[in-house]
Amino acid sequence: MLEELNEQIMTLWNAGKQEKAIEIAQDAAYSAEKSHGSKDPAVAIALRNLGKLYTGQCDYDQAETFLVKAFDIEREALGLHHKDTFETMNDLGDLYSMLHSYGQAEEYYLLALDALKQNLSLDRTMIPKMLFNLGRAQFYLGLFEDARNSFDEALKFQEGQRSLDPELWGSLLFSKGKIFINQNQLDSGIAMLEQAYQHDRENLEEVHPNLARDLFQLADAYRLEGSSEKAKKSLQDYIELVQRACGRDQPELVLGLHHLAQVLFDRQEFQEAEGVIQRALRITRKVYEKNSRVEAGLLGLLADVLLKLGRTSEAAKYLHQSQKILAIHSPAR
Repeated sequence: MLEELNEQIMTLWNAGKQEKAIEIAQDAAYSAEKSHGSKDPAVAIALRNLGKLYTGQCDYDQAETFLVKAFDIEREALGLHHKDTFETMNDLGDLYSMLHSYGQAEEYYLLALDALKQNLSLDRTMIPKMLFNLGRAQFYLGLFEDARNSFDEALKFQEGQRSLDPELWGSLLFSKGKIFINQNQLDSGIAMLEQAYQHDRENLEEVHPNLARDLFQLADAYRLEGSSEKAKKSLQDYIELVQRACGRDQPELVLGLHHLAQVLFDRQEFQEAEGVIQRALRITRKVYEKNSRVEAGLLGLLADVLLKLGRTSEAAKYLHQSQKILAIHSPAR
């Protein structure tokens, strides 16, 4: 009966009938508790399903409530290495990552990883992905050595099966590159990011978002290194990729143009920088609310560029506009 209800839930969810799916899942949890008692693993499965459904609805408080209840039942009834407990721990790790509660995410990923390694009946091909999720949580906690160890272990596991998940392989290289940069090992970081980009170019779709991610991070790294020509080229490639993938009026495009203008300013290519900023401003006024902080930042940079070009009265006008917008966002005294 419970299996049939679970199948019905997934069918409804995949058909876009989320509210009905949640209603059936609540009935399944009630039926399981009535038939088996509140501490039975069957109840935990129903609660975990509810937690997943609420996660999909972005109702994270409800999702956490049901997943924690499911975990408590499974930990007592099945132990930490059982496949059902593993699934709930993994779901809790994912949930806390989405909530940026990386300490709790790390805790559940570590438990889930231990279950994966100890229970040989579980799918061990999941270990690299689990290590990647764990490493990301550790990275955001500032535990760079722990994160690097997690990524290294994932790369070792993934080495023989990288073709099965090329996206994961590229993400592992990218993440390890970011760690090197955060540890001020710029040469190693750039080499790793270049390796990630080369891999992603060869193995992912031409407009895959990971390529844009690679290019943007590379541009920042090149700028830190002082390689402004490489930074400029990476940002130009990023902008072209975003245009092909998303169209001409996108927030991601504004981000790339803003950074490109800063690189051009560093290179003293002020006239080109002015054109890039004006283009970014046109898009900003379409995709952001009026008087946004993004617009203020662009206007301030435009003022700096115009000063360098000797156009002081125009620079003063744009600087005033920037300050006026920033004043709107400043807390009242």
